[in-house]
Amino acid sequence: MRKHFIFIFSFMLFYFPNSFALAEIGLVPQKPSLVEAGGAFVTWNPASPSSEPAVVMPTMRLMAPYGGQEVKCGPSPFTNTMSCFSFFKNAFYTRNYPIPGKIATQPVYYDHSWLIGTTKGFLLRVEDQGLHSQWPHLVGNNVNLWGLLSRQMMSHMRHQPIYAEGFQAPSVPVDSVEPKVPDGVKWVFSSESGFLSTPIVSQNRVFALSTSPYLQAFSWDTGKLLWSVRLAPDNNLHFENDSIVTLGDEAIVGNSLGMVQAFSVVDGSLRWHFQVPSADSVQRTEFHLPAGPDRFPGVVARPLVDGEKMIVSNSESMTVGLSLKNHQILWQYPEGSVAEIKKFEENILVGSTSGKIALVDHATGRELWMKQITDKSPIASIYVTKENFILVSNSLGNIFLLNEKGLLLDSTKMLGEVNGEFFQGNSNSDACITFAHQGFRCFRVISP
Repeated sequence: MRKHFIFIFSFMLFYFPNSFALAEIGLVPQKPSLVEAGGAFVTWNPASPSSEPAVVMPTMRLMAPYGGQEVKCGPSPFTNTMSCFSFFKNAFYTRNYPIPGKIATQPVYYDHSWLIGTTKGFLLRVEDQGLHSQWPHLVGNNVNLWGLLSRQMMSHMRHQPIYAEGFQAPSVPVDSVEPKVPDGVKWVFSSESGFLSTPIVSQNRVFALSTSPYLQAFSWDTGKLLWSVRLAPDNNLHFENDSIVTLGDEAIVGNSLGMVQAFSVVDGSLRWHFQVPSADSVQRTEFHLPAGPDRFPGVVARPLVDGEKMIVSNSESMTVGLSLKNHQILWQYPEGSVAEIKKFEENILVGSTSGKIALVDHATGRELWMKQITDKSPIASIYVTKENFILVSNSLGNIFLLNEKGLLLDSTKMLGEVNGEFFQGNSNSDACITFAHQGFRCFRVISP
């Protein structure tokens, strides 16, 4: 009997090897583990499958993360191109669309339209294709953006000033010709400065940051510029800043000097401002921070609104709880962050630029637990799954899995520079994140 079993087993192993390979995958893990569960890899050949990775030269770095809902759109290594993927079909189906310049902002899908900002200073509202389709409606003469007529077409998309005769130099424009709006584009706004980060759509207005750096407000319906305010002197660094948040009738944003400013959404007038302090020498010693002062104190991550307080970090040495009533400090936690602070049950998760992840009491700022994940790079993003597992990415693309007590359960190898925050995954994954050279990757937690 034993000989017959061995013979049958050997026969099946030789002729049906895949059936036994699947059995190995089905082994129950001893602890929760992290696996890669698909994604979309930007390729050089538009006709090639999006699941095939490609090596992208440093000069072709993808400048913005992917955004959208059922369809995910984002930057492409091709000139004047936006790549889109069907997110709930495992991102295998891809389409490339012509746009004026490289994508510089995270594309936002809202009200059956796409909001796209480019490095050439264009902000576009693009209609979708309708009939329950979220694919952008970029067709017709837009294809000229891929050819020899691309510069000419982009010049027609800008406002053309009209000068009155008889004016002495320097001439002053007295009017302008409206730009030629391409097929499928609801409206277009052009400026000399490029756009960056993630625009916010709120109260029928668009709030966007430029590289100058200015905070600008536009009408969602027409694209008309409503107001514009300068946030700080232009230092030509053009750092990523995702710190815009709207709260009531205020648009709140951080700047490169470590200041949080609140402006009226109606006219852009300054309501209040707050300077995030740097850690003092005692705090730096206790938390093992580099000696001060901060070299890059900018506020770059979106503040977290938690009831009647706002939690905001500068990028090097300090996170504070700020009262929204009187704009006074409620508590200090001496760790800076470039990642969005995330709620975890009743408390908050802070990922520091020194490679730490900490659970902090939301009311007092007291550290409940802390894990030093990496010494090599800052924490870039945090994500809490539905099962209360914690996903953490550093800027070099190591993905870490922790439990609710801060115990490290699993991690990946270095996958490459990340670009942006985690976003919710599809039916096959818990969360996805954009990589600066490789599109986006999705991850799933497998529990025993």
